[in-house]
Amino acid sequence: MKTNLFYMSLLALAALSCTKENPKMSPGTFQIIPFDVKMSSLEVKAGETVKFQFEGNADTVYFYSGEFGKDYNYIGGREVSIENPTLRIHTNSSYGEQKSLSILLSQDFDEDYSYEGITSANWRDMTSKFNIPAPMGATVVNFSSDLTDISEFIVEDKPYYLAVRNNIEQSTSGNRPTQWYFYGYDRTANSVTYPGWSFTGLIGGESTEICSFADADWKMAVHGYVGTDGAEWDGTAGPRVMYHATTGVLNSLFLARNKTSTNAMDTWAVTKAIANKVPVGGDKGTIIKRDTDLPLEQYTYVYNIPGEYDVTFHGGNKDKTKKLIQLKITVTP
Repeated sequence: MKTNLFYMSLLALAALSCTKENPKMSPGTFQIIPFDVKMSSLEVKAGETVKFQFEGNADTVYFYSGEFGKDYNYIGGREVSIENPTLRIHTNSSYGEQKSLSILLSQDFDEDYSYEGITSANWRDMTSKFNIPAPMGATVVNFSSDLTDISEFIVEDKPYYLAVRNNIEQSTSGNRPTQWYFYGYDRTANSVTYPGWSFTGLIGGESTEICSFADADWKMAVHGYVGTDGAEWDGTAGPRVMYHATTGVLNSLFLARNKTSTNAMDTWAVTKAIANKVPVGGDKGTIIKRDTDLPLEQYTYVYNIPGEYDVTFHGGNKDKTKKLIQLKITVTP
């Protein structure tokens, strides 16, 4: 009987202890802290270390700094302008003295490649930027320009077209008509190598080719040509687009004189549309926590270029819930 009373007393004590709240173990005091990121200041100096403080936890965390290529706002892709479009040309003149060659750009050409369609467009004259030397009659003048920024001629946010024009005037003596070649490749003449066409720009600060000479898809139109027995220009004689003998790749323009070399003639060669903007792939984040890692307490980063940045932390969990923490940081010089 005494034994039974002893066990009954123990059970009563156990029941009493279960009714008394344990402040450390009671579910009523357990608090889930949501995932969050904080900063002491949203303005920092370039080159200084930025400290992000974390609260709560997420299984995985991706960091998007807001810099080019690392901006959450563009994870689906973006279109970017090609900055500093830079062109180099390679020419050859002979048989005349007329400075008849022009380098032009249009943003309203409607792709009517007839002579009438080309000349009805508005063309901006870039010729003086390339410092093409004057022709010297029977002396062949080979020339490659410096790499030349042509961004000042691209004034609208839409595609543009480049043109090379040889506008010959009638002349029987003195200032005679000039024949020109316009090359897309490197050439060596008299032991000197002349670099060919180069057309590059910057995308996200990195140099990239805008368009190769062959990919420019040059089309030619001629006004005033009179061939043998009065034949009209057909692209096979006189001015013409030229191709490599073996590969068949378009590699130069022959801007010839008229069949009767003293006669006037106007020759145009025009490119396809050249994009002012190009699509690039989606921006990427950096994973700074995986589900096997301990919860983050702090993350540091350094911005070297002043500006405003949309910073994003993407927190994801195994149950497919997610949370975006977005901050706007100003980086001062």
